[in-house]
Amino acid sequence: MNKKTSPGQPLFTDLEREILFKHFPEGIIAFDLETTGLSPTFDHIVEISALKMTQGEEDTFSTLVHPPIEIPEKVIAIHGITNAMVEDAP
Repeated sequence: MNKKTSPGQPLFTDLEREILFKHFPEGIIAFDLETTGLSPTFDHIVEISALKMTQGEEDTFSTLVHPPIEIPEKVIAIHGITNAMVEDAP
């Protein structure tokens, strides 16, 4: 899912929610990771986000992660997470 929303704006339309809960009546949890690159061997997570949706509830979670390597400039240009932003992250 790559939807850009404003604060307070719903993530899904009523039709999208209807379709989602038709297939997953108990709800879903979706995760999104941002990393230092594309290699599962050499790159590291810099942000973990989650969205929990049930028929009556929507909760979100997001945290930055301090990677053991520098975030390359070309990757910063993609997700906007800088080395300074993750400096004090867990």
